[in-house]
Amino acid sequence: MARAAVLLALALLGSGCGVFTRPVDVYMRAGWMVANWNEPRAFPPRANVCMEEFCRRTDTARKYVGGRKGYTSQVHYRYCPEHSPHFVATGSRFDGFFYFVYWGSAFIAAFGYVALILFLPVFGVASLIGKARGREVDIEGPATVVTFVAFAINVAAWLMFAIW
Repeated sequence: MARAAVLLALALLGSGCGVFTRPVDVYMRAGWMVANWNEPRAFPPRANVCMEEFCRRTDTARKYVGGRKGYTSQVHYRYCPEHSPHFVATGSRFDGFFYFVYWGSAFIAAFGYVALILFLPVFGVASLIGKARGREVDIEGPATVVTFVAFAINVAAWLMFAIW
């Protein structure tokens, strides 16, 4: 039975399981928090936002997500009354590993999204300048700067996600 649960969890993680939509939610959530920072009705002080993707409700309560109950692998997240956890939950210690893989993959995907959005203009402008001059433009310096900026944006958004 445990093997079947592990195989099911790996199949769900491999199929995406929100790994590619969670980064979009993280950036939308960070933007919403910045836009509503001084709005006590929308974003009350010391409030937590629902963990469901694209939900911005702040009337949340801790709900059991997975892991072995009573052990360090036990995980709780905050959800509003309308939503409930849909993470892979085998009830074993493997859940912590699955969550680590899920959140790590979502973080890497989020970095890729931001890097892609920032790299497209840099490469586009460099390509146009290169065609106008009739030679290739060195983009190593700008590419390094864009990479660091994308990483900084990604870390800031994920810190906001983790805190609230």
